[in-house]
Amino acid sequence: MMTGDAHGHTPRIGLQTASEGSDAPAAMLAHHARAAGRVGQTMRHSVQAGLDAFALRALTEAVEHLERVRTALCAPSGVFGPQFMVSNVERWQAYSTLFECYGPNGLHCPAAREEVLKELLAFEVEAQDPHVKQNIRRLRVDIQAEKTGDDAALMSVLCSQLEEARRDQDRQGEFDRLMDIGFLELPNAAKATFAAALALAQELGDERGIGSSLTETARIDMLIGDWNEAEAGFEEASRHISPHDQHSITRVRWLRARNWLWLGRSREAVAALSSCLRSWQLLEDHARGTLTRSWLSLALLETGECGEALEMAQQADDLALTMPFDRDLLLMFTVSVRLQLGQLDTARVLLDGAAADWGDMNLAHTWAYRLEVMSCALCALRGDWVLACQHAVNAFGSRPRRDPERHLLSSLFGSWFETEALLRGGQAALARKGLQRFAGGIAYPRLRISHLRSLAVLEAWEGHLGFATRHLKEAKNLALELNLPTEVWQVEAKLAELLTANGDLEGAQTARDSMLAVVKTLADSIHDDVSRAVFLEFTVQQKGARSTQ
Repeated sequence: MMTGDAHGHTPRIGLQTASEGSDAPAAMLAHHARAAGRVGQTMRHSVQAGLDAFALRALTEAVEHLERVRTALCAPSGVFGPQFMVSNVERWQAYSTLFECYGPNGLHCPAAREEVLKELLAFEVEAQDPHVKQNIRRLRVDIQAEKTGDDAALMSVLCSQLEEARRDQDRQGEFDRLMDIGFLELPNAAKATFAAALALAQELGDERGIGSSLTETARIDMLIGDWNEAEAGFEEASRHISPHDQHSITRVRWLRARNWLWLGRSREAVAALSSCLRSWQLLEDHARGTLTRSWLSLALLETGECGEALEMAQQADDLALTMPFDRDLLLMFTVSVRLQLGQLDTARVLLDGAAADWGDMNLAHTWAYRLEVMSCALCALRGDWVLACQHAVNAFGSRPRRDPERHLLSSLFGSWFETEALLRGGQAALARKGLQRFAGGIAYPRLRISHLRSLAVLEAWEGHLGFATRHLKEAKNLALELNLPTEVWQVEAKLAELLTANGDLEGAQTARDSMLAVVKTLADSIHDDVSRAVFLEFTVQQKGARSTQ
């Protein structure tokens, strides 16, 4: 199933380039053939011109060439000549490429994409080429998986095609199917599949295939929280990507920038994501451009650029409804920005809309965990600990099978909210179990901050204020080292509470003064008067509304 992050590709059949044997590009040949009234040659050269443009990510130009072919194929018989002026393979190539151009990872024209899909699926009946028929059937299953979120049927088709490729000793076909299967598998299985694909690409001497399989392996490492391993993988993958393949170059830089967030390299992430946003716009990739805005809003917040973070989050929110997938991931980040800047009403509206939308799409079972975690944080910030506990318990019951999530959400939404909500609700065993998600990951400073804040909540609840204070002081020092001012003020606020409760009034005042200095700097970065006032009021409420147990 295609997504903005881990995306498959429409199966393709080899098509001899129209310009072989000639120095003239296919677009020029199509122009001269059209001027000469040679309809058949015009269509064949237009197909190739569209493929050439698509390969260069010139999607608008590709659509222009391929829609000319589509118009001719859909015209009544006799207007342009017989339909067999293009082969089954050329027709498949024209339609499948148009389908991709109109998709969310392209120009994102849903109505046009649906029309092209309808005509392409209908062509299965009259297609004579068995490979074209097979590809259309595969596409039909792929679309069904995209709509339902159920990849089982698609996986069955891919496994059958893999066995067929091995039986026919089609090494390139075997590589393509391995990559497709890896996109659908759980992380551990996917790593093994991508490793097999890498070995095959190395055997074939396929640099592009080597780069692709290394990129996907690094992406899996990033998802499961092996961020140092992912960093090394992205670095190696970049060495195998052609300098002319701007789409693959941008995708590796995009994934790597996201990995830098978990490594605590937020300023580098901001620069890289800003560059990627411009590149996705040039490459006409709507979905990744939209997702980049949400990641960039989070990175800007991490570095203390709160005003820019809000602006980017608003842009992402406005585009969220245009996304047929990954809307939960997109909203997860923009809601996080709202929560940390005190825009709780806006966060509530976004979450309520997301819950209704995801339920309507029959995909709530895959997104329930993220919704519960976000809702827990919102209720905790509002002081509704009964409801926060309910959401925290629900989150435990809906942990996703497919996505590890253990590091991603803990860093973003504050595992300390879940910990405190569970403790207040009498679920101490679950609270302790929740801390186990950090196992093996606390060596990473960014994750350790979250772990220390959760431990501090647990220790304070059990009356060990000295231990809790030490955890928070370590968290503050790490946040300062990583230059994460949004974390610093929150930790200082909690530290002031604990020091006051422990009788260290001088230390508490120092923590409060430090917190106020950071808050002022953050508030100054918010140029909108209303948003700045909301943030300042939020910091005051957070100082006074929470009490140490």
